[in-house]
Amino acid sequence: MRPLACSLATLVFLGACAEPMTQPEEVAPPPQLRAEVETLFQGRFPLRPPPPAVHPCFGEAVELSGDYNLVVRRITSAGGPSVFLVQVAAHATGVGLTTGARYVISEGTQFTSHGSGTMSLRFRVQVISQGGIPNAAGWVHLHLTFDANGNLTAERGEIAFDVCRG
Repeated sequence: MRPLACSLATLVFLGACAEPMTQPEEVAPPPQLRAEVETLFQGRFPLRPPPPAVHPCFGEAVELSGDYNLVVRRITSAGGPSVFLVQVAAHATGVGLTTGARYVISEGTQFTSHGSGTMSLRFRVQVISQGGIPNAAGWVHLHLTFDANGNLTAERGEIAFDVCRG
C-alpha cells in the first residue's frame, strides 16, 4: 500500500502535465419563450340560415334557432411564425314542421392553423331527436380568410350528414 503523500504527489504531477483548463465556450442565450396572444375576432352570432333546414335522414323541414360563438386568436412567438387558434361552440334547437319532433344540436371544436391568413375547419355534428325520429350525424366545414391586419374578409361553410340511426 502506498503512502497517501505519494498518491497526492502523483495526482498533482499528472494534473500539471494535463492540458490547462479552459473556460467553456460562450453559450447561446436561451430561446425566448414569450408569446403574444391577440384576439382577432370574437362574437356570438345567430345561426344562418336557419329557416327552414331539412332533417338529413328523411327530408322533414325543421325550423332551427340557435347561435354559435366564434373566437379567433393569433399567437405570435418571439422566435417563430404565428399560429392561429379557432374555437367554435354551437347550440341550436329545432322543431319538425310535419311531425312536431324536437331536436337538440350542440357541438364544439377547436382548430389550430400554422401559416397564412386562410383556415379550414371541419368537425362532426350530431343531431339528437327527442322522440322516435332517427338521430343524424354529419360534419361542418368552414373556410375563413383574413387580411394582413387579421380582419375576417371571407367566410364559406358547408354542412353534410352521412349517418342516420334510430
